[in-house]
Amino acid sequence: MVDVLTIGDAMVSLNPQAKGPLRFVSTFERKVGGAELNVAIGCSRLGSMPSG
Repeated sequence: MVDVLTIGDAMVSLNPQAKGPLRFVSTFERKVGGAELNVAIGCSRLGSMPSG
């Protein structure tokens, strides 16, 4: 049985590695994003969801 069900889009957030205008930034850090995905990850880390 699933304790938590989330419905929504999983997204990727691209954060610039340097400060300044984006046209001068050449590298970005990728992170997962989207409220639903963040909630699912948090619940999983707290043991609320099955890991299989």
